Parts: sequence; structure tokens; C-alpha cells
Amino acid sequence: MAKNARQLREEREAARRKAIREKAGERMRIEEERKKEQQAAEEAEKIKKMKEEMPPKGERKSLAKAIGVKSTFVVGDKVYMTSFGKGNDAIVEKKVENNSSEDITIPPAFELSEVTDEKYTVTGGRIKGLEVTVDNPAHYKDKPNLRVRNDSLCLKPKLEERFYGKTFPDDNIHIQLIYNILDIEKILAVYSSNAVYVLNNILDYELKAENKDYISSLNCDLTFEEYENRKSKDVLDIFYNFADSSKLYYFGEAFCTTEKNKTRLKSYDEIYEITALIAQLRQWCFHDEGENKQGWLYNLESLKDNFKYTLDDLYRAPINKINRNFIKTNKVNLLILADIFRDESKEKLAKEYYDFLVTKKQKNMGFSIKHIREIIADSFCDTLRDQKYDSVRSKLYKLIDFVIYHDYLNDDNLTQNMVNKLRASIIDDEKEKIYLEESEEVFNRHKDDIDLICNAVVGSSIKEYQKDNSLNGFESKIEDIKLDDGSHDSYFVKLMYALTMFLSGKEINDLLTTLINKFDNIRSFNQTINGLKLDNEFTDRYSFFKNSDRIYDELVKLNSFARMTDVDVSAKKQMFIDALDILGIKGQKEEIEKFVQSEMLGYDANGKPLKKKGENGLRNFIINNVIDSKRFKYLIRYANPKKIRAVAQSTVTVRFVLDSIPESQIDRYYISCTGNKDVKNISKSEKVKELADIISNINFNQFKNADKYQKARADKPEDKSAMAELKRKNQAIIRIYLTVMYLLLKNLVNINARYITGFHCVERDAELYGVEITKKSGKRKFKNFRLLTADIMNIECNSTNGFAFEENPNPADAEKCKNVYLRKKKRYMQVYTNMKNSDAVMVADFRNSVAHFSFIRNINVYIKDIAYINSYFELYHYLSQKYLIGFSEYKKDNSKFFSEKVLRYAESVEKYHTYNKDFVKAYCVPMGYNIPRYKNLTINELFDMNNCVLNEKKEK
Repeated sequence: MAKNARQLREEREAARRKAIREKAGERMRIEEERKKEQQAAEEAEKIKKMKEEMPPKGERKSLAKAIGVKSTFVVGDKVYMTSFGKGNDAIVEKKVENNSSEDITIPPAFELSEVTDEKYTVTGGRIKGLEVTVDNPAHYKDKPNLRVRNDSLCLKPKLEERFYGKTFPDDNIHIQLIYNILDIEKILAVYSSNAVYVLNNILDYELKAENKDYISSLNCDLTFEEYENRKSKDVLDIFYNFADSSKLYYFGEAFCTTEKNKTRLKSYDEIYEITALIAQLRQWCFHDEGENKQGWLYNLESLKDNFKYTLDDLYRAPINKINRNFIKTNKVNLLILADIFRDESKEKLAKEYYDFLVTKKQKNMGFSIKHIREIIADSFCDTLRDQKYDSVRSKLYKLIDFVIYHDYLNDDNLTQNMVNKLRASIIDDEKEKIYLEESEEVFNRHKDDIDLICNAVVGSSIKEYQKDNSLNGFESKIEDIKLDDGSHDSYFVKLMYALTMFLSGKEINDLLTTLINKFDNIRSFNQTINGLKLDNEFTDRYSFFKNSDRIYDELVKLNSFARMTDVDVSAKKQMFIDALDILGIKGQKEEIEKFVQSEMLGYDANGKPLKKKGENGLRNFIINNVIDSKRFKYLIRYANPKKIRAVAQSTVTVRFVLDSIPESQIDRYYISCTGNKDVKNISKSEKVKELADIISNINFNQFKNADKYQKARADKPEDKSAMAELKRKNQAIIRIYLTVMYLLLKNLVNINARYITGFHCVERDAELYGVEITKKSGKRKFKNFRLLTADIMNIECNSTNGFAFEENPNPADAEKCKNVYLRKKKRYMQVYTNMKNSDAVMVADFRNSVAHFSFIRNINVYIKDIAYINSYFELYHYLSQKYLIGFSEYKKDNSKFFSEKVLRYAESVEKYHTYNKDFVKAYCVPMGYNIPRYKNLTINELFDMNNCVLNEKKEK
């Protein structure tokens, strides 16, 4: 049938439209391809630029990790590759066997485009267009038939036998788990030593027992009753003096108890038990003396009941305190948040805020909420830095942090996206850019909420919230999410809490975050080992680590309430004495105590209140500017206040510390301390010199008239203004003084921690290598710490004349060394020379001074004549060398040094008043068996990658 005209028109129109659609589709396809090509070119250029700008390997994340490869495990003739899961989980992605790969997880997080005997090529993943080549972990050029290489110390079989009761020659996963356990012991060696030093510091005051380590003599083998029955009167008197010291109030609930609103020191037996637990932990970490002791920390359920009861009571108290008053304490904050999140129930908000404030779940998100808020304050909302918020800044920041946290808590995609972007970043600048972009988005979402918070935390707003009774009886509604009282928590975690009571805030944070990370790693390794159906049966002594997931959870819980213990108010008198000492008050102890009694506390000699009206200016000034300072609280724990004042008189030292402070901060201090605002026309060195002179000349008399600050007559504006200016100036002087002394002491303590770790490893590894460094000489035991390095280097030990050193040692002997580190001829010869130039007495003295903080305790004595300082490393070793020279009495008895070289080192220190580099290498030879650690501990440029010496070399 013939088509009519209408049909023909419709067909032609349909054909025309089809042609248009096809043409448009072709244009779109071409445009899409062009966009893809442009995007690929931009991505390739970005990757090229990223590689060109990439910092040295040691200062950046590996490209494999950035693309998404978490780890590789060799198991028999297979290699397993994992990617990053949630938190620290490892997801098994690939199985590689006979140069072919198989996807275990679908879809895979990354691809293997090439697999050979020597390398794997990884593509895809988080950085599109990036191709990364990684070594085949089961291939070794020098030993092609070897699947799993020994560790560098060649201790893999010994360690596996100790922890598992068998060896695993065909896998490298068990040894990685073991090294995480060893990392736990290393950090505990540091912080248990710090805690014992702080406690010994009390005895320095009470008994002038400088350089003695009485605390470490205590242990958990004896109850207090047994201790009293077995020890001599002299030893008991030392303990009683310690247990009666008012300085124990500095450790708050560790040694104090409150009954009927009155605080007193705990009983002798309670103080003994807490101290003995910390002492035994320190001894266990620092001395590895045979198999009977190896498992002590991991089997604390076998402690005597007295010690367990003490740990239970300590641990339970803060949890009950938090739970009892949570709603009451946080009422205002909860009501402000309820005004922000009006669509959510108060019950839900309260539970989320409890998790935020108490269990701190935001710290396990994989990025920093605090850092986002800091960028918002610096770049998008400078209102947050306004001085009017100084008195409520903690509340302000806490509420803003929660608002940010709330975003991520309720949007898992938002959280995972941020985590993935940070994991894909390779360098710090790239990370900062991600944080900046994220912070801007967060600020744009919450401008109005931040304004509401800013208005709510000041003035009458707070009073209105305080009148609100809508949360009355609300405590019971959140019982289901509160922390339990810890009755079933492990004694390991309870002991960790006891340890934190003797540490500063930053030390607590470092300790607990490291422990959490290590136990999370162990949990992840256990999970992977079990998933691959490998043997995972620990020996009885280490079966504790089967439950690493439980310990991890308990440590996260502990991190929610472990903080630097508040100084108890009963320490008020002692704190005033220490505050006046640190400010340089003159007079005998009795005179100072009398002054504190009357002028600070307001009592006469008989304890009766003095009638004084309006004369609290000095007392309040000392409280607000010294006693309430965290810097001061750190200093009185780690040092003698009188000695700190003496150290401040070393202008060389003070200038060095000031030089390490950014110039912008120096400018603020300079203006506040001198009143001179013309900082742009004064060099930093001139400002530092003037500030150093101010600090060096501090004396108590310049603050003595603080009463005048509040007595200045209101009818004389110029008088009041002058007093206000003088008050600000004196506040600034005290602030910079305490800051400088804090930075000095903290850095020396932190450096000491590196050497504590080194000697901890020496004793640990000596036992693993089967080297007995403890020797007997008649009835006395002594430790020859050089024996481990000598044994690994096959240097013979002659009991009469020390080591049998050769005049011209053969570099080829390096090949026979018992670990990988010393098999290179150059390394071998360097360590051999330093061994030859060292001396057993000197090495032992250095080790003991590290273990007992000897030259840090008496820094005021050894710092007097120092000529110049370029780094804390130099300062630390100058102090240690001055101590060694004095302690060994080399001037009186040169025969105590067997090496002529050591005598020359000592003479150099005395002559030039600075440290001797070769001296450091000589007394650190016990660490020579582990070359990376030895070099990092003996070479200034390697010890601190940011120090000025290294930077100058880079510039040249």
C-alpha cells in the first residue's frame, strides 16, 4: 500500500531527528574523549610534578602506601598483599604465586599490571594514573633460593622460638608481630624510667640522696609487711621519709585520699605498693635477666592480692568520678548543643557528647578534628582568637570540635573520603592542602553554629543556661553508654594507668597512643594470621597477646580518663615554697617557710589565722602566674627549683633555648617584657640577648610588691595604668622564664629517653644472643656493656687486660660478624676503632648516668662553664661528659681510664668547654652492634634531622 504524504513527512522528520541525535551523540562522544584525554594529561602532569617535588625518601610516605598497599607477607611459596581497611585493619587483596596474581577481595583496591621474579608493578588504587614498582619481597639477588630473609640482627629464629615455641623459616609475618611487642617494651622502658626518676627526685629534697636510685630497689616480691620485717632500720627510714614527704601531694590520687572533705596521704602500705609496682615495671623493662622474668608484665594476674587491690582502687576511682557527675558537669555545653542540633533528641546528643568527651572516639577517625578547628580559627574565622574568649577558650573550642565531630560521626562517607584523601597524600604540604580545603567546607557548613557558640559562652548567656532545669534526672538516660567500673579489665592496663600518674600530659599522650597503635597492629596481625590459617599459638608466657583486641579496647578506654594527675590542694604550702625558690628567693629554709606561712597562707607560727584585709595580691600573683602554670608543675616534678634558678643564670644556655623559639613569639615576649614595640628594627639576636639577661637576673624581690597591683588608686588613672603595665610585664617575664626552663629540661629528658631505649635494647639483645654482660669480680657484680658488640664482632675478651685488640685489624673479619649490620668493612672498622678507644668503666658510668638521669639532676653544676651550644644533642653530651669526668675522678686517678684516647677526650672537654664528638662514639659502643641506632645516637646531624648543623650543611 502506497504511503501517503503525511507518513512520508513523518518518516523524513524521524530520519532527520535521528541524524541530529547521532551527530550530537558523536560530538558528545568526541567531547567526552577529549575531556578524558585532558584529565589524563592533567593527572599525568600532577603525578610528574609530585614526583619532582617529592622530598627525600626518609621524609615522605612510600608511593606504594599512598596508592593503597598496606603490607606484603611471604608465606611459603606465596606472597599476600594487603590494603588499608577501616582503622588499622589489613584486607588481604592479592595472592601471588608462580608470577601470577589472584584477587582475594572483589573489587580489588589496586591492580598488579606486572609480576616478575624481581618486582611487582602496582596501578590503580587511590592515585589514578600512578604506576608504582615494588620489590618482590620473596626475591633476593644474592640468594635466589631464599624465600624469607632473616632480620638484620639475625635474631628471627630466637625470637620466634621465644614467643611461639617454634620457628617460621618460610614466613615473615610472625616476626613483624613480634617486633611490635618489642616496641611496647621499648616505650615502657623509657616512661617507667622517667617515673622512677621523678619519685627519686623527692628523695633528693628529703635526704639529699643525689644520684641514688632508692626507688628501683623496691619490687613486688615482698608485701609491705614482709618489707618492714626484712629490711634494716636505715633502709626503712629512707622509705618513711619518702612516704611522709609533702611532695607526694604533687601526684594527687596516686598517693592521696579524701575522707569527709579532708585530704591526707595514703597509708605506708598503699604508698609502698604503688611505688613498688612502678619500680618493678622499670626494672623489668630495663633489665632482661633470664626466662623467669620475661613474662612478668604479661601475667600480672599472678600478682599478690595486696598489689592487685591497689591497682583496682586506683583504676576504679576516676571512672566513678566521671560517671557520677557527667550531666551536672557538662549541663551548659549540652544545652548549647541542643540549641544547635534542634532536630536531635537531647538523649542522643548526650550520648554522642559522652563519647566525644570521655571515650574520645574522634581520636580514632584517622584525621585530626582539632587541626581542622585550628585552621578554621587561623584562616576563616579570626574571631575565635579574640582575647575576650581567653577565660572560656577551652569551652569554646570543645563545643566547636564537637560540632565538627558530629558531621563525621553521622556521615560515614564523609569520614572515609577524608581518610582516603589523607592516605593518598605523600608529602606534608599535600596533607595540609587537604586539611585546608576540608576546613573551608566545614566552616561554610557551620558559620551560624560557630556564631551561636561564640555568643553562648560569654556574658549572661551562660547564666541563662545554668538556670535551665530541663536536664534534671537525665543521668539515668545515658547509663547504657557509660564506662564500666573496670572490674574485669586487665591488670596490664591498670598498671599503665598507675604509670600515667607520674608522667606529664604529653608523655601520657605519647605512651598511650603508642600502646594503642601497637596493640591495634598486633590485633590486625593476629587477624591476618588466623585468616591465612597459619599457626598462631603463643607460648604460655606470651599467651596474653591472643587477647590483643581486648587490651586495645581497654587502652582506648584508659585514654579517655588518663591525664596528668592534678596536684592536690594539700600541697599548697610546698608549692608556694617551690614557687618562691624557682623565683630566686633568698634566705634559709626556716625563714622561707615562715614567710609562706604568714604571707601566702595567712597563719601565724601557731597555725592561727592572721587578720589581714585586702593583702592577697602577692599570694594571688604567685598562684596565677607560677603555681597554676603547667610549665611549673613539670619543672617541680623533674627538677629541684633552686637548681633551676641556678641554671637560668647560664646566659649561654638561655640564649640557645630562646634562639630555638620562632621570632614571632620572641617579638611578643620582647614587647611584653621590655615595653619596646619597635621589634622590626632590632635583630633577633639582640632581642634574645636582652631577654636572656632579664631571665638570668630574675629575683623574687622584683615581684614582692604585687599587692600594689590591686591597691592602685582608681582616682589616679596614671597610677593604676602604671601598675597594670608593671603587672603585665612581670607576668610576661615569669612566663618566658618558665617556658625557657621547661623547654630546656623537657628536651634533655627526651634525649635521655633515646639512650634509655638504646641500653634497654643492649640488655635485651645480649640475652637473645646468649651473651652474659653481667660479670662477677669477687663478691661484686658488674656489667660490661661492651661485651655484646665485641661478641658479634668476634673480638676476644681477655679477663685480665680487657679485649684483645689487634694493632692492624683485618677488615675482612667483617664478613664473619654475627649480624648483618656489621658485615660491611667500613662499618666494622669504625666500630672497631671506637671500641679500641673506649673504656669499660667509662661506658658503665655513662650507662648508669643515663639510667638514673645523673647529670640532668645536677645540670646546674655541669652547665656553668659551657662555651657555646648549637643543638640539644651537643648540650646533652657536654653535660654527660662533664659528669663522667667528675664522677670517674680522672684528675685524681688516671688509672681508672685504660685508654689514652679517653684521657685526651676528657682534656679536650675541659680545655674547650664543649662536647667531644669522639668521646660520644666511644662511650656509646655498646650500641655499636646495631649500626643504624649507633649512628643515630652518636652523630649530631642524624640525631635531630631539624638541627641547625644539618641545615647549614644542606645549604652548602
